[in-house]
Amino acid sequence: MANEERKEDKLFIKPNHQRKTRNFFVTSSAKLTDNKITKTTISSSHFTEMSKSFYDGEHLLDDGIRQLNGGVIYMLQQMQEDIDDVYNEVSASAFQASFFPFATINSASIGLVSSSLVPDKDGVHHLGSPTKEWQNLHLDGTAYIDSLAMGTTVTSIKDEDNMSSNSATALATQQSIKKYVDDNGGGTVDSSLSNSSTNAVRNSAVHAGLAGKQNTIDASNRLDASLIGANGNVSNTEYGYLASVSSDIQTQLNARLPLTGGTMTGLIRERFLAITSINKFTVDVRTTSILQILIKTGNFTLATATPSFAGQELTIIALTAGVIRHSAKPQAGNFVFANGSHLAVSAGQAYKFVTDVNKIWRQIH
Repeated sequence: MANEERKEDKLFIKPNHQRKTRNFFVTSSAKLTDNKITKTTISSSHFTEMSKSFYDGEHLLDDGIRQLNGGVIYMLQQMQEDIDDVYNEVSASAFQASFFPFATINSASIGLVSSSLVPDKDGVHHLGSPTKEWQNLHLDGTAYIDSLAMGTTVTSIKDEDNMSSNSATALATQQSIKKYVDDNGGGTVDSSLSNSSTNAVRNSAVHAGLAGKQNTIDASNRLDASLIGANGNVSNTEYGYLASVSSDIQTQLNARLPLTGGTMTGLIRERFLAITSINKFTVDVRTTSILQILIKTGNFTLATATPSFAGQELTIIALTAGVIRHSAKPQAGNFVFANGSHLAVSAGQAYKFVTDVNKIWRQIH
């Protein structure tokens, strides 16, 4: 920074007429008559002689001069020492402050500033740094700040009830926030809030609306099926039936044969059961309509075929010869033949049966 000398009106120098000291003499040959010394003026030649006398030390070497002016010389010497001290102090402080007002100070501890602290240029110098920050800032007055960096730079505080500026760098006043919430939230701020409450703006209409909403939906708090659809007539149980649906429900229903009957484009594939042994002359046919018997060793004997319902049909394909027993006192699942005899089954033959109302097997001829 360039050193700029202070103007005269900025220097704290006492005017001449206010000073108590006076000059010993004035050096001016022009003011003398015939070069004669007066009580206030000497000539330049006399001044030169006085200077030479001082440097020659006559005021000390000449006994007459020393004895006559000894006291004055002593006091002048003491004054010289004081003047040197003043000169040194002024040179280090007042002189520098007068002629170099923008002095560089590397370190200072200032307890009190009694005037304005003003930089020489606008928007150039810093107070603190990113690595050396001031701790607290105490102001009694108005702070004029162009912008604040608080994570997001804030450049202004706006009082807009409708938040029309939609600024990313402006804060809103408390009044504008309240007005905006009142106008757009459908209610007023809950006055029951105290300073110890959570830092939130509670709106009565918003709270009333939230109270009627479904809580968080998770595994322990599932959505009620009655809330689905326009009529609310679907139960959770009915909704659970959809778990096994693998494609569009209506498409699957349309592919079903109506209860009133109709034409099928394909064949009905009946359940088929093939066995190679019979345990205690009994076979369970509750889930099949075709029974194939192939005994690897010897013939087979069948006395009971456990049915599922009355009217069930059963086709027995005998790949091994055997006997189907006739029951004189039949129970459900037994066979009864019209001739009262057992039925001898030939290998390679198929026989068809149907259960009556008592679930007793009757042969179809």
